[in-house]
Amino acid sequence: MATLNSYFDGFLSNINPDPKMVKRAIKAHEPIREHLATDEEFQDYHLDSFLYGSYRRHTAVGDIKDVDIVVVTNFDHNKDKPRAVLAKLKRALARYYENPDLANQRRSIRVDDPLPDDPNCKLTLDIIPAAIVTDENGVLKVPDREDDCWIDSHPKGHLQVVNDLNAKEYSGERFVPLVKIMKSWWKYQCGILQPEVERPHPKGFWVECLTMECFDRHQKTLAEHFVTVLDNVATRYANPSQVPQLNDPAMVGQCIKTSMTLDEFKFFLKATDESLKLARQALAEDDIAESAKIWGKIF
Repeated sequence: MATLNSYFDGFLSNINPDPKMVKRAIKAHEPIREHLATDEEFQDYHLDSFLYGSYRRHTAVGDIKDVDIVVVTNFDHNKDKPRAVLAKLKRALARYYENPDLANQRRSIRVDDPLPDDPNCKLTLDIIPAAIVTDENGVLKVPDREDDCWIDSHPKGHLQVVNDLNAKEYSGERFVPLVKIMKSWWKYQCGILQPEVERPHPKGFWVECLTMECFDRHQKTLAEHFVTVLDNVATRYANPSQVPQLNDPAMVGQCIKTSMTLDEFKFFLKATDESLKLARQALAEDDIAESAKIWGKIF
C-alpha cells in the first residue's frame, strides 16, 4: 500500500497560499482594523475586531482572494436597524481610503482594491459588523440587509472547532491539511469536468463542513484520510432526493446555508465516486511511481 507521504507533503506545499500573498493580506487588514478602532465617529461603537474565514482558519488554498474581518460593536440588535449599521460602517471605511472602492454586501461591506499602490494585488476585504448577545466569544448577531434583521453567527466557534479537530493530541494535526486537500481536489475536478462554470457549487466552506462531518481522526496518513472522507460522503449521501443540510459546527440546531441545487450536489457526488475509485487504486498500489500517476489523475 503506497501512502506517498512525501507526495502529499509536496502537494500541500504547492497549494498553500504564497507567503507574498500572506504579507499582502496583513498589509491590507491591519491598518483598516486600526482605523475602525480610532475613527472619529465609529470608535464610539467599536469594541474589537478579529479575522475570520478560511484565511484565519488556515484552510485557504491557492491565492488569498479575500480576508474576512468581524468588527464587534456595541450596537443594540434589538434597536439598531441592520441597514443603518452597515451604512455607518461604510462611511467609516470611506474616511480611510483616498479613493474608496466599496460595495454593499448582504451582511458586510466589501473593500475592493484595499492596496491601491500594489497593482498586482487582487485581494478584497469583507468587513462584517456584529453585535454582542451575551459575550464577545459567544454567538454574535450580524445584520442582514435583504431581510432587514439580525441573524445569529458564531465565527469564533467555527475557529475553535477547527482548532480542536486539528489538535495534535486529537488528530495529529491532520484535519487542516485534509481540508486543504479536499478544497483543492474539488477545484481541480471542477476545472476538468465543468470548466465552463465560473462559480461552481458547493463552495469552499460547505466542503470544509462536509469534511468535518465525514472526518475519522483515527486514520494515520493523509491518503487514508482522503479516501475515508470520500467513502463516507459516497455512503452517507447515496441516491439523494435533496441537498443535505449540514449542521453548523458552532451552533446546535442550525444548518449551514447553501444555494447549491440538487443537480449540483449530484454532480459533486459523481466526482466523488469517480475519484474514490481512483484513490482506492492508488492506495492499494505497491509501486510508488504507479501510485503517484493515479493520484495525479485526482488532484
